[in-house]
Amino acid sequence: MKRAIKWGGIIVLTSALLITLLTLLFYFPPFQNWAVKQASAYASKKTGMQISVGSVRLSFPLDLDMREVKVLEPSRKNKQINDTVADITSMVADVQLLPLLRKQVMVDKLVMNNMKVNTTHFIDNVCIKGDVGTLSLKAHGIDLSKEYVKLNNALLSDASLTVELSDTVPPDTTPSQNFWKINIDRLKLRNAALTVRMPGDSLSVNTLFNKAQATQVYLDLHKALYTVGHIDWESGGLRYDQNFVPAVRGFDYNHLLLTGLAMKADSFYYYNSRIDLKVIQGRFREKSGFTVDSLRGRFTMDSLRLSLPDLKFSTPGSQVNMKMSMDLNAFDDVRPGIFQTEVHGAIGRQDLMLFIGDALPRKLAKSWPRYPLVVNGGIRGNMQKMHFPGLTLKLPGSFNVTGNGFVENLMSPNRLRADVDLRARTQNLKFILPMLPREVTSTIRIPEGITFKGRVHVNGNQYGSRFVATQGGGTLRGDVNFNAQRMAYQAKLSANRLPLHHFLPRMGLRPFTGTANITGEGTDIMSPRTRLKADVKMHSFGYDKYNLSGVTFRAQVANGHVVARINSKNKLLKGTLTVDALTRGRMFRGTLGCDLEKADLF
Repeated sequence: MKRAIKWGGIIVLTSALLITLLTLLFYFPPFQNWAVKQASAYASKKTGMQISVGSVRLSFPLDLDMREVKVLEPSRKNKQINDTVADITSMVADVQLLPLLRKQVMVDKLVMNNMKVNTTHFIDNVCIKGDVGTLSLKAHGIDLSKEYVKLNNALLSDASLTVELSDTVPPDTTPSQNFWKINIDRLKLRNAALTVRMPGDSLSVNTLFNKAQATQVYLDLHKALYTVGHIDWESGGLRYDQNFVPAVRGFDYNHLLLTGLAMKADSFYYYNSRIDLKVIQGRFREKSGFTVDSLRGRFTMDSLRLSLPDLKFSTPGSQVNMKMSMDLNAFDDVRPGIFQTEVHGAIGRQDLMLFIGDALPRKLAKSWPRYPLVVNGGIRGNMQKMHFPGLTLKLPGSFNVTGNGFVENLMSPNRLRADVDLRARTQNLKFILPMLPREVTSTIRIPEGITFKGRVHVNGNQYGSRFVATQGGGTLRGDVNFNAQRMAYQAKLSANRLPLHHFLPRMGLRPFTGTANITGEGTDIMSPRTRLKADVKMHSFGYDKYNLSGVTFRAQVANGHVVARINSKNKLLKGTLTVDALTRGRMFRGTLGCDLEKADLF
């Protein structure tokens, strides 16, 4: 019996000693390198990849230091070459021992330096690849049996990564076996660049995180679901490109470049090509010069549409609250989508010119006042046809306009069409004068206090309106048409005490009551190209000290030939005057005929 106990004790002690010696061997460098080679060969055989480790060091209990770690797999496009899945210059890990017995991993420290990574087909519908300077993390909650990772802290620095979504990734017919879920309490980014490419490379988004932090991060690699509880992006940049849409000058909705970007967000959500972001604070500068000092609101986008359901922002010259939704093809030339927005706020001159300056005549854009344009209302449509129900525009000191109607072909002034129910009141409109011909501005002024109520039609260079206008106590009703290219005009007007001297201050005119029917082309009476037919009835009118009430005037001008007839029935003249003249150069030659019953010019 004693002998059996003796031999049993020897066996137990020997076994314990062998186990201890074997364990100690793992801390002996030559044995470590041999064991790593054997493990690498076994892992390579099982995974079908080439796994190698240059050197390894293990210190008690599980402090691991590996160098030159490489993972290669045969390319799916060409089996003769290998794709690099991972290439890590150095990796240091500090792992707790006892949790491993429960299939749980507690990592006190994991640091990887100078790493190249390519997830290839490991994540459904997503491929992540690029370079990483440093990746360090602490993970107390990795459950191997449940395929779950809990990261307490993670740092990504000096990285450049590309995320390719959906059909930009080569198709994988193998059923997905990646059910890993990852929770990250805190993720810090330093000098990290991230590029996201949407399906078909139709859209790409490049982001630069000079300094950023995210908390409550959740990644479901099987569903390709990614959420973030809070984002603090202190400095960086963003580039957004519709890759198949040509770039244009100025503010280009399809090609944005934001620098000096800072943002705080309460939530971020990505699933099935849909992005949902709630911004509580932001600022940036766009390449066109558009600068935002403060920004907050919700942003959603998928492969078809962008939406801003409640956006508030301010620039050095603007403050705007708006709601917007836009199909990403809203500015296409062929079969464009819809752009819809509701805006309340004031837009500074610099910002306004960035968005509409190219659509305005050059002289008008240059002379536009420096006051902010106050906007209230909404628009819906695209650059082919835009509707605006109840849109109000107010430029302090210049005008207050409310419109309801539509505009077509906004980017082609020669093909512009519009039908607008318009209400307006003006103040100082001198900024419009540089757009008019010099011969017109030398005699005509645009007074303050004009009110307008009517319907306006535009068809290319053809403008028309039926309206009622007032100014200075007078009223004008009209049906007018004007061709800006030919300087041709047609007007049927009815006036009551219209203060013409406010519009033609150098001519000594008095308020006009009467009617006029005028058709013509050109404004220079001495030009042989000018055409004019006029029929004017002056019920009440005066010129200088002369009372011209009760006068009927008919005139015709064509090919340098002027014919006019005046019938007068007032205290100044009673009778008929006729003019028949020719214009040559600046000379006026003709005959004056009179058939007067009475003339009292004094």
